[in-house]
Amino acid sequence: MHYAPIHDPVRRTKIVATLGPASDREGVLEQMIA
Repeated sequence: MHYAPIHDPVRRTKIVATLGPASDREGVLEQMIA
């Protein structure tokens, strides 16, 4: 999995929080990124 470099720790935290339980199912993360 490749991540774009994020230099803003606040933004990184928001992304991690967004990719929580809602993205646990297989394929959900890929659909969100696609």
